[in-house]
Amino acid sequence: MSPENTVGELIRAAIEIYVKEKRRPLLNRSDPLCYELHYSQFSMESLRKEEKLVNLGCRSFF
Repeated sequence: MSPENTVGELIRAAIEIYVKEKRRPLLNRSDPLCYELHYSQFSMESLRKEEKLVNLGCRSFF
């Protein structure tokens, strides 16, 4: 995955791998439009699907 890819493309790639590897729990839907990516498990704010990965920045734990 390139930093120039979008959040939507990352979601699509993650779902494709998840389904291909037959991971559990099985997904009821494999349509990437049904999913969102969040900054963290503690944030209800989702990333915009058209946002490029390179523009997201990073988290610091210090």
